[in-house]
Amino acid sequence: MSAPPTFGTRLPHLAYRPRPGAYALVFDPAGRVAIVLEQEEWYLPGGGLEPGETHEQALAREIQEECACGMRIESHLTDVIEHLVTRSGRALEVQARYYRASFVGEPSVHWLTPEEACVLVRRQGDAWAIRTAR
Repeated sequence: MSAPPTFGTRLPHLAYRPRPGAYALVFDPAGRVAIVLEQEEWYLPGGGLEPGETHEQALAREIQEECACGMRIESHLTDVIEHLVTRSGRALEVQARYYRASFVGEPSVHWLTPEEACVLVRRQGDAWAIRTAR
């Protein structure tokens, strides 16, 4: 198996903390992708794993918290590594696992074309996953 795509620049003077996460790529019948706005930044729905959680459990919890609905995982799409520094100055190695999924219930999300979403999402890995999933 090949190494996952890597985004961002890993600065040698920073200690990067691993941050595993799970994220959903959900498309509506018109081909638009679901994204969420958190703290003035756009992301795919999902987030970091809490201690003892699997990727699938974390994704279900995050979808409930962010989108106010349930979800059904259809397939594992890809994994991505992204090096970034948060607004608070923490250096993270985001170890993102992306799933194709569908919502169960009526989600509270923004539906954008993949092109619009790729421009808005904060993380390069999210944009890459959106382009890959199409």
